[in-house]
Amino acid sequence: MTALDPRQATLTLLRAVAVLHARGAEQVRVSPGMAPSGMYWRLTVAPASDFDPAHAAGHQLLPSARHALAWSTGGLPDFHGLTLTSRTTAEQVADHLATLLPAAEIAGPDPAYKQWYAGLLAASEAAGFPAIAFSDSWEPHDWQVGSRDVEPPPPLPGHSPGAASS
Repeated sequence: MTALDPRQATLTLLRAVAVLHARGAEQVRVSPGMAPSGMYWRLTVAPASDFDPAHAAGHQLLPSARHALAWSTGGLPDFHGLTLTSRTTAEQVADHLATLLPAAEIAGPDPAYKQWYAGLLAASEAAGFPAIAFSDSWEPHDWQVGSRDVEPPPPLPGHSPGAASS
């Protein structure tokens, strides 16, 4: 097994969601953030139905969320039963996610989110860092990618930029 750099893991996981979108599972959403220590990146992957549509930044789960998969880089190399290595592909992670998320909940078109997500992923790849929608240690809670020198992604469709609620 080849060790996986945490940053590489984060980008592979984000790419896996884009793979699911390309396969028609455009109802898959992400909520990435930072732990209070700033040491661990967190990722929640869930169907759109588990996210609060009234949340301004689009990354807040509903209290009734039933299918959310939460993970942290602190859990490497395990990702919900899949061992991540430097050879793990986004397609392999997407295949695994497809077994964990309910097919009926993630299937279906959402071209606006898919396009927005592609921009978010492109910004993450250009920066070499994963997107962050929130941190438990700084305000405001809003989407950003990499350093302050990198332009943030456009607003999530149907949500107002800079008006996030926690």
